[in-house]
Amino acid sequence: MSIAIKLALALVVALASYFGTNALTEHYRAQGRAEVQDKWDAANLKQERDHAEAVAKSEIQERAKERAAQVASEENARAAAHREAVLRSRAADLDRSVDGLRRELAATDRAFAAYRAARPDAAAGAGPDAAAAGARELFGQCADRYAGMAKSAANLSAQVIGLQAHVLVIQPEAARLMEPLE
Repeated sequence: MSIAIKLALALVVALASYFGTNALTEHYRAQGRAEVQDKWDAANLKQERDHAEAVAKSEIQERAKERAAQVASEENARAAAHREAVLRSRAADLDRSVDGLRRELAATDRAFAAYRAARPDAAAGAGPDAAAAGARELFGQCADRYAGMAKSAANLSAQVIGLQAHVLVIQPEAARLMEPLE
């Protein structure tokens, strides 16, 4: 074999080695790129899944908070209705008590008037009778005003308690503001 053929063969082998090495290097680079892309895609997929799970968990927690607030609101409404019923009952008891006091004062006025009419010197003692009747009338008016004030105070108290309960439902963090200071 001649030198030219040997050189040609050496050149072919060198070119084959060069192109083979380049092809092999490119093959490994392509594998590396594919591996990196797969890892990148897997990381992105995991991140998307984690985000979706976090969003779902957040929505579940929000729904749970909304349900708890709804239950608390319904309980608050039931408590307010109960307070209103108790308030109406107490107001009716107070009205009956004041009416009973008025009847008792009227009966006392009638009894005293009958007692004075039966006495022979009835005309002479009319002054003390008028003062006693005026005092009883004043006492009745005071009872009426006291009953009205008690009703107003009870209504305001029920409103304040209802508003406080509503605030606690809407803004649970406000509960610590209602705790007594130590």
